[in-house]
Amino acid sequence: MLGPSVLAVFGSSSAYAWASTGIDTALCLIMLAIAVAGIRITARTQIAMAAGEYLILIVFSVAGLLAVFGHRAGTFPVTRGWFSLSGIGSHGSLRVREP
Repeated sequence: MLGPSVLAVFGSSSAYAWASTGIDTALCLIMLAIAVAGIRITARTQIAMAAGEYLILIVFSVAGLLAVFGHRAGTFPVTRGWFSLSGIGSHGSLRVREP
């Protein structure tokens, strides 16, 4: 359900069930129209959406690395621990926990 997220972005309460349902229905109708229009436009739409997702991922990755390399508060400096399976300072998820 995309409706509550869209409403939250525009500052509206996500408690409006009809608005949320309307947004979800409109999105489904748009995607249906694209699919009916043909497989080529559907493939191009999926490629465009994937490109947008990769762009967002790259932007967040670069912003995170700039924060780390800029020694921003709350970040860990780049050390060998970054590449360890046990994580930075042995706080990773592969650490063996004893009961």
